[in-house]
Amino acid sequence: MRTVWDRWGDDAKTVEILTERDREQFQDYYNATFHNALPGSEPRGLSDEIHRLMHELDRVVDRVARGEFTQTEVMRTFGHAIAMDQHLIRIYLEAHWRYHKEYDKPSGSRFWSNVPTIVNDAVSWKAKSENKT
Repeated sequence: MRTVWDRWGDDAKTVEILTERDREQFQDYYNATFHNALPGSEPRGLSDEIHRLMHELDRVVDRVARGEFTQTEVMRTFGHAIAMDQHLIRIYLEAHWRYHKEYDKPSGSRFWSNVPTIVNDAVSWKAKSENKT
């Protein structure tokens, strides 16, 4: 995720603090340059990695609901990393939803609809764990 960001961004812009215009410009760049790239190309490979991450983040929420893991186990393993990359995860998710016109659907009907849940849970878990120390 960071590779794509670094190719677009200038050092003065941070993913944590972007104007709406910058968000949209980055998403347009990502969708045109990476998401839409030819299969087998390096840009498409980077996009495919992001797709796999989103799929797995979405899926782990369902796996917790089925009792395969506890939320605590997931957060201990991945919580800090998810929280640390929350802004990148969100901007890519928004890019995918824009590209596939998912914003026309109710939020629970969008593909990867569990991703905001796990990101919010990770941010909350990380904040709580930092307050305990």
